[in-house]
Amino acid sequence: MATAQEKATLSQTASENPISSKSSAAAMATLIHDSLSDSAPSATTKTTAATPVMSRAQTCHPLDPLMAAEIAVAVATNFGLIYDQVRDSMRFIEVVLVEPDKNVVALADAYYFPPFQPSLLPKTKGRPVIPTKLPPRQARLVVYNKKSNETSIWTVELSEVHAATRGGHHRGKVISSKVVPDVQPPMDAEEYAECEAVVKDYPPFQEAMRKRGIVDMDLVMVDPWCVGYHSEADAPRRRLAKPLIFCRTESDCPLDNGYARPVEGIHVLVDMQNMVVIEFEDRKLVPLPPADPLRNYTAGETRGGVDRSDVKPLQIIQPEGPSFRVSGHFVNWQKGCDCLGYIKYFDAHFTNFTGGVETIENCVCLHEEDHGILWKHQDWRTGLAEVRRSRRLTVSFVCTVANYEYGFFWHFYQARWQIEAEVKLTGVLSLGALQPGEARKYGTMIAPGLYAPVHQHFFVARMDMAVDCKPGEAFNQV
Repeated sequence: MATAQEKATLSQTASENPISSKSSAAAMATLIHDSLSDSAPSATTKTTAATPVMSRAQTCHPLDPLMAAEIAVAVATNFGLIYDQVRDSMRFIEVVLVEPDKNVVALADAYYFPPFQPSLLPKTKGRPVIPTKLPPRQARLVVYNKKSNETSIWTVELSEVHAATRGGHHRGKVISSKVVPDVQPPMDAEEYAECEAVVKDYPPFQEAMRKRGIVDMDLVMVDPWCVGYHSEADAPRRRLAKPLIFCRTESDCPLDNGYARPVEGIHVLVDMQNMVVIEFEDRKLVPLPPADPLRNYTAGETRGGVDRSDVKPLQIIQPEGPSFRVSGHFVNWQKGCDCLGYIKYFDAHFTNFTGGVETIENCVCLHEEDHGILWKHQDWRTGLAEVRRSRRLTVSFVCTVANYEYGFFWHFYQARWQIEAEVKLTGVLSLGALQPGEARKYGTMIAPGLYAPVHQHFFVARMDMAVDCKPGEAFNQV
């Protein structure tokens, strides 16, 4: 989501929702009585003290992430409305769920998904007429036109899918589309690979490598970084990248840490739209840091392949299973057993650069952790002591961005209903090379001819503090 390489990001909030965010309790009652769909009750009926709850089979909760099939429909809808000559230049940066209105979430939690909470809805006279299905889900697409260098945002309705005569594919319904001027969306892994190939094939670059004793271009690593805005020349009208260059020591060693050998003194500017080098300058010759196997991070290189013997095994088990229950993406967490170790994984679906759907299996991890002492007291008169262990529920995933790994962890605590966001930075340092005797004011020397520049990483999170609030109630986002 995503960051270390200071990528240009595009953040637009879709303004179209199935139901207006300003709906009041009366509007909610209108929704319930609306002719959105027929109101025939299902076979299963649950009764509460106030309102009968009619369970209805529903594939997706309004807050569930998009399924692979929904992403495919959203992309097909976009393709179905553009000319063939333009279609090949379309690149799909993002396809995500349009967040539903609070009223839709309340309706779903009241009548469609357990534990069924009709109290979330405003009271109406008589028995409410409940629609047999929820309003259609919507997808938000960020699309980059490589030919025109334009970025557009589309909103596509997904649930009301109909068969199209053209191509025989299913199509959604386009709710809105607009071109956002003077922005650049994030780069894609496919662009990274193309940029590396273009730079390595550039004759002046090859000559600069030979000056540094590098003749095998398979050893060269080119990491494109988005440009910063220093002047009007860097304006986002152009899709630009300034690559960082590194060099491995062995082409047949996949574990060799090329980031420990930065190639300095070369300025390259790449037009990512047309995939051409538009600026090149070999400014100064900085010796490559010497090869050193200790700069690699594998056990075979650093300890001769021998595992550490000073740390004894630590086993984490939950013989009775976890204390949480998962239904789709709905997690019900209850306190119970005293151990931990059970892990639940969730797959994640994304669109690739050309609109295909890719699935990362076991992308998101859910597990319980022991978190030390929650409460403790000892009576000094009697000598009796009581202690309670603290447990937290953790949702986590890890992103690899070139040399960095970012671990994102959301912790949910038993005490005070506390929620904590934690980001762990790991992976490999971003390094630079130095001339003999040279020092950098804003960097740390970590080896001869090698330093780590001081820099920052920024992360932004948006939290809805009342995700299950009743319609009409005040709620805040931070």
